[in-house]
Amino acid sequence: FRQLTQLPEACRIASEDIELLGKGQHPDPAVLLGLQVCAEKTVVLRCWISGATHVSLASGSLLPESADAKEDPPTEVMLQQVPGLPSDCLWLFETAFLVENAPVEDALKWKYELRVKYGDQASQTRRDPYSLGNLLPESVLRGWASGNPEEPPAATFGAHHMELRSVEPGLWGTRFAVWAPHARAVSLVGDFNFWDTRAHPMCKRSAFGVWELFLPAWDLRGQKYGYQIVPAAGEPIIKTDPFALEFVDPSNGGHDAKIPEFDDYSRAAWSGNYAWTDSSWLQHRRSIFGPENWSAQPLSIYEVHLGSWMSGEQTYRTLADPLAKYVAEMGFVAVELMPLSQYPSDPSWGYQCAAGLFAVDSRLGTPDDFRYLVDTLHKHSIAVFIDFVGAHFAKDPWGLTCYSGAPQFEYDGDLGELPGWGTARFNYSKPEVQCYLLGAVEHW
Repeated sequence: FRQLTQLPEACRIASEDIELLGKGQHPDPAVLLGLQVCAEKTVVLRCWISGATHVSLASGSLLPESADAKEDPPTEVMLQQVPGLPSDCLWLFETAFLVENAPVEDALKWKYELRVKYGDQASQTRRDPYSLGNLLPESVLRGWASGNPEEPPAATFGAHHMELRSVEPGLWGTRFAVWAPHARAVSLVGDFNFWDTRAHPMCKRSAFGVWELFLPAWDLRGQKYGYQIVPAAGEPIIKTDPFALEFVDPSNGGHDAKIPEFDDYSRAAWSGNYAWTDSSWLQHRRSIFGPENWSAQPLSIYEVHLGSWMSGEQTYRTLADPLAKYVAEMGFVAVELMPLSQYPSDPSWGYQCAAGLFAVDSRLGTPDDFRYLVDTLHKHSIAVFIDFVGAHFAKDPWGLTCYSGAPQFEYDGDLGELPGWGTARFNYSKPEVQCYLLGAVEHW
C-alpha cells in the first residue's frame, strides 16, 4: 500500500452520507466505512470513531510515498478529518492508498489497526469495527429466516461478550445483533457510548432484515444498552433488545437490557459460578415423566406467584427452602411457577411481557439465584413447571410493538390486537416469530 497525498475525486464521500452519519441515521455504514475500493488500484480507508480527535494507521504493509523514494516506508500514517459534520461529532477520518503488486480486491482483506487519540489522552490502539465484514454466517441467517434455525436464536441475536472465531480467531469483544426488517437505520446505544445515537451505527444484512456490530476488545458485561430504530416514516425511537438475557430491576420503572454477565451462549464469557447438585433428581425425573410412566401416578401441582408468596422483600434464594419444604409437606410433587420472564408491570404477574422472553425476572435476583431455586426444589424431589406466555405481549413503546416502525412481531390490523387485554397478538405465520417463540421456550 502506498498512501496518496490527495484523495482522488472518485473516493470522496457524498455530503448526503456525511449528513446521515452526523444524525445517526445512515442506512448502511458498511458501504462507507472500513476499506472501500473507489477507483482503479485505489482504496479508501474511512473510519468513524466517536470522541476521537486524531486517528492514525499503524501497519507493516505500507510503502514509501513515492516509488523511487530512498527513505524507509512509514510505520504510521495520519488519517485526515472529513469536514462537513456538526462540531460535536467530528468523528469521520479517511485516507487513500494505491494498491501495488496485488489485486485491488485483496486489499479488502487487510487487517489493520488504528491508533486513536481522545483529546489530550494517550493514544489507544484498536481494531476498526467496520473492517470485519459480515459477522453472522449466511447459513445461520437463512435458517432463522426460514423458521429452521441452525442454532438457538438467543445465540445468534442479542449481546454477547465473545471471541469472534468465525471472522478472526483470537479477536475478543462484544457482538450485537437485532432483527429489525422495517428499519431504515439502527444504532447501538448504551452506557459505553453515553447513549449517543450517532456513535455506533449498525450494519445491515439486507436480505434478512438483521443489523449487527462487533466492538473489538470491549468487555461491556453488566452495562445497559439498547437500539435506536429509525423507521421508514416517523421519528426515531430507542427500543430494548428482544433477545436480551438480562434486564435492570424494573421496580423503579427501568426497562433497559443489560449485556449479560450470565451468558448461556458464550461460556468463555460466563461470570456465573453456580454448580448444580440435582443430577440424581434428573435421573429420577426421567423414570417418572418418561413417555412410558408419566401417567402411571397422580400429578399434583402447586401453582405459585413468587413475587407475592411471602411477605417482605424476597429473592429466589430466600424463597427456595421455605417453598420447597411447604410444597413437600402439603403433598405436592411439582410446582408451577407463574411467568418469570422479564415483564414491566407488577399487577400483570408476568402475563404481559413486553420484550423479555429470554430473561429471568430481575426483581428477585440473578440467573444464578434462579438456578439455586430450581436446584433446591429438585433436591426435595419436586418437579418444576414454568408458565410461558406466547399468546400476546404488552404494547409498551420501548418493547416489541411495531418494533422497527411497522408490525413485526405482531399481526397487522385487527388480528394483531387483543382488545380485552389491550395487548398485541404474536404473528405466528412468520417463520422468524416462530423461531423467536420456540427459541424462548427452549431457552428456559
